[in-house]
Amino acid sequence: MRVSPSRAGRVCHESDTTEHPASSLDSVTPSPDVNTSCDVGLGGALLPGPPDVSITLPGIPATISTVRSVIAGILGECPHADDVVLIGCEYATNAIRHSPSGLPGGVFTMRIWVKSGWVRLEIIDSGTGDWVDAPAPNEPAPDEENGRGLIVVAALADACGNSGSCAWAEVGWLTSLTQD
Repeated sequence: MRVSPSRAGRVCHESDTTEHPASSLDSVTPSPDVNTSCDVGLGGALLPGPPDVSITLPGIPATISTVRSVIAGILGECPHADDVVLIGCEYATNAIRHSPSGLPGGVFTMRIWVKSGWVRLEIIDSGTGDWVDAPAPNEPAPDEENGRGLIVVAALADACGNSGSCAWAEVGWLTSLTQD
């Protein structure tokens, strides 16, 4: 399977029609329509139609490179592509590490909407309900490797959150007046 810039990727650079190889996507299948309770975007408006990309991936650590490749391939040269890649990798890692998605046979779904000046990314894991806030932990020690991912997501995203088993983030950027 090859990932090529969809209409979503062309929102950033209309002239970019390069196909991006993604050999790691050979085992990825498009996911069926997944209706979740998080189908409301920034400002409370309904999301603009079905996602530009919706794929279900195996809940294994090796899949994180596929998440990275898919997001980077879709967003191309968008100004915040790297931020969205980092957010997607964080959410996918959390789905694998902290939900049934990481158990044998587990899966998670990644959905992406891209419009001019805006992207929304969702990771829907195999969990059974809303996240439960853990008691306020002590701040992680400077040399600890865990405990900062969602803080980074909140810093990079214009809006983010979770609803049930769906973690979502939205990132926007200024566009020129000549873009559609």
